[in-house]
Amino acid sequence: MIPNQNADLSGLINALQSIAQQIGQNNKTLNTLLPNGAYTPFSQTDAAASNNSLYYSTTTNKLTYSDPSGTKHTLY
Repeated sequence: MIPNQNADLSGLINALQSIAQQIGQNNKTLNTLLPNGAYTPFSQTDAAASNNSLYYSTTTNKLTYSDPSGTKHTLY
């Protein structure tokens, strides 16, 4: 019997969203993993971005990656 993968993913998504809510801080919009698998990164300024993070930049209004050294790379 093949397990119901949708039910398994739904439980995982709920757990991840719960964890994200528990560690959210400073009124940031939290990263969100939607039931359809879409990912919504949190929004912040480039100056506030942590190194080695993916976020939506409110400075450039684009999806941005801050590499381990802090250099910002606009992705889209």
